[in-house]
Amino acid sequence: MVFGSLNKLGEKIILQYTLADVATGQILIADDLSALRVEDLDQVVKRVAASIVQQVPAAKTVEVGLVTEQESEETKTRKANSSYGIAWGYLYPQKGYDNKDQVFVWDFRSVYEMRHIAVDAVLGARQGVAINVGFLYVPSTKDFSPFVGVGIGFHGVSHEQYYPDDYYYGDYQRQEASDGFEFLLKGGLLAFRTYDFRVIATVEYSITLNDYDDRAIVLTIGVMRGGKKVFGIF
Repeated sequence: MVFGSLNKLGEKIILQYTLADVATGQILIADDLSALRVEDLDQVVKRVAASIVQQVPAAKTVEVGLVTEQESEETKTRKANSSYGIAWGYLYPQKGYDNKDQVFVWDFRSVYEMRHIAVDAVLGARQGVAINVGFLYVPSTKDFSPFVGVGIGFHGVSHEQYYPDDYYYGDYQRQEASDGFEFLLKGGLLAFRTYDFRVIATVEYSITLNDYDDRAIVLTIGVMRGGKKVFGIF
């Protein structure tokens, strides 16, 4: 059996509810949720229903799109859908990249999240400079969700070039960038979606359309926090 009450305390609307086992008299759940506006009650009722069905406290039923304004103001978190931060990892060449085994990389990343769709922007040091924008599908609204997506951008890959040196009767080496459009396939895990920080683990397959036809698998893990616009976009 479920019973409860709806009360107003100042500007706050409080829904208190209790779930009890009639046969034993045991209280299974006794909890409450608050809203600052009547419009938030729709989210509150959905959270309470999930709490009753799953028999867990309301705090454990939070999902993207079901965070109340009261929760956002009380915890100073779970409010922003945009985040930015840094990621680091390794690039594993599959073709080109002067036949190197692996290259350390780091990225500056910005993500703007909707319920099941996200847009990410990356500015990275990846054996040269890479900048790309990706579109991600995020199937779950829970705190931890896998994602898949695609990206497009530009990559100036640094290559070692050898030129004849007449004075020393030998060769000298120079770093040159081979530029080209870049296409990416992406997948990974996005963690802590309902908070004002994120942890993102990403695996990407990168194809750069340049003279070397550079291709690589890029593995990174990053930490981001909620914020305002990055790159003037997100």
